[in-house]
Amino acid sequence: MHFIFFFLILGLYIASCVYIARRMCKATSNKKARIAIIVTISLLTLSFFLQRIIGASAPEWVNRAMYMASTMWLVVVLYTMVMLLVFGIARLIAKKKNGEVPPETPASWWRIAAIVGIVIVSGIINAYTPKLTHYTLHSDKMPNGDTLRVALVSDIHLGYAVRKGDAERLTKMVNAQHPDLCIIAGDLLDGDISTVVANDLVSPLNDITATRGTYAVLGNHEYMADATKADEYLSKQKLTLLRDSAVTVTTNSFNLPPYIRIIGREDLSKERMGGRKPLSEMTCDTCTYTIVIDHQPGAIDESEECEADLHLSGHTHAGQVWPMRMFTKMTYEVDYGYARKGKTDIIVTSGFGTWGPRMRIGNTPEVVVIDITR
Repeated sequence: MHFIFFFLILGLYIASCVYIARRMCKATSNKKARIAIIVTISLLTLSFFLQRIIGASAPEWVNRAMYMASTMWLVVVLYTMVMLLVFGIARLIAKKKNGEVPPETPASWWRIAAIVGIVIVSGIINAYTPKLTHYTLHSDKMPNGDTLRVALVSDIHLGYAVRKGDAERLTKMVNAQHPDLCIIAGDLLDGDISTVVANDLVSPLNDITATRGTYAVLGNHEYMADATKADEYLSKQKLTLLRDSAVTVTTNSFNLPPYIRIIGREDLSKERMGGRKPLSEMTCDTCTYTIVIDHQPGAIDESEECEADLHLSGHTHAGQVWPMRMFTKMTYEVDYGYARKGKTDIIVTSGFGTWGPRMRIGNTPEVVVIDITR
């Protein structure tokens, strides 16, 4: 099923690039301009695949440049197709009213380029301005006067686009909230682990000062790269990596109950590769409050069945670029925000970083702060 979906998207992408090139060529009679259009669009279209082919042998700056250009081009293609649809509808309306429409010219394409450019610049600015999102949850398992503060971040995607400076800014945002726990719900690293290790991009997160520690799980991008290498690198950091495992911590009352059970699940990618441990094998009867960290929000029902108190996920990016959220809504029961099922509170974050181009359109990156009180 995943391969069918991949090849469908790939076919749509290539067909869109060909269609854009043909429309641009029809708008000009200059032969040299047509050749330049075909060559430029061909190179941009192929750059997405070339970067992945030559990545291992090319210098890092070449990889970064090709990665940024190729992934940005994906968004340019998407919004160019949207604008062609809008302009096409406008032309049909004009033809119905006037009987004819003016021919497409290079000026038409400059207008499209200006609109797409404004949208993209706005999306880039938005991606660099994360917000704080606050939730207050109530549980009779918490003692009077004791509040557990959890900082939740996900989908940081450290790599070619999200760099060490972003990790430093994230650390400052988290520390300013004085959390008891910091939870990193997967996709801390992007696809190329070598650039993360070479530049030690995770090191600023070692300065997070959550009093009960920082806990992380792997996401699908760590599996797409190399989960073993990701584990080796992250295990050297000042965080606790949970891979189908659990830890027990206390609230602000230190050695007094209630005890908090934090369960970190392997990503659903592991399930497709040969299974992951059932959640029921990691719960604890003597623990009072249970937090489940699962990168993809695809197993919420299992948390509900085990009566977990809080389920935390990321992965969806809330679509990252409009109109992609319509697909995350179709895929996941809860694709963003807060929900409650049975006795389980569910929070899915839009994430801090981005996959591909450093832009967000129609949503905002965030750090989530959760206060759990009586």
